[in-house]
Amino acid sequence: MVGATLSLVGRLRLYVARSPRASKAPDAQWQKQSLKVRVNHKRTQQAHKPKLPQHKMKEEPIETAIARVLLERHATLATAESCTGGYIAHRLTGVAGSSAYYVGGVVAYANETKTALLDVPSEVIAAHGAVSREVVELMARGACARLGSLYAVATSGIAGPGGGSKDKPVGTVWMAAADAQGRVESRLLHIPHSTRTDIIKEAGHQALLLLHQFILS
Repeated sequence: MVGATLSLVGRLRLYVARSPRASKAPDAQWQKQSLKVRVNHKRTQQAHKPKLPQHKMKEEPIETAIARVLLERHATLATAESCTGGYIAHRLTGVAGSSAYYVGGVVAYANETKTALLDVPSEVIAAHGAVSREVVELMARGACARLGSLYAVATSGIAGPGGGSKDKPVGTVWMAAADAQGRVESRLLHIPHSTRTDIIKEAGHQALLLLHQFILS
């Protein structure tokens, strides 16, 4: 009697169930058929096996994407940073050849520096606070005007661990992107329960994402 079973590992086996009267010598014909079935089954498995891509695409860093767009448009960029303390400039200048489009930046940590170097009126800071939409938008516009760039990105926030309040807790960050034509877009970001370093890095990264979106829009 001849039968077929499918093993747990998916290999098809042929077996010969001999009756008591069957010869004890192996049957060469059945051996050949068993071998042929195993070989054909193996080929079938290989034919249906999904082909994986040989090279896995790597995600492009956001600063590299920004560099590519600025170079294509022959555009320039400036930064105005408060809470990120130059982290955005560090990311941008980490790209080789960034001097072709990045003109420079201002780390305006003190309110007086925001007024003196970025033309943010002290009255606006007093009325809305340094961490506000109004101030960060003026910082971005001031960077465009003072540094003569087509685009600018700005941040102002509370990196902690102190300095937060009920209305503006630690991790509150305002960011803005602007261009020389006066267009500006701002965004509020909350980064709760994070270390100072994590807040700085996340705020800087999100500001770069905003900038990239702003340039393309």
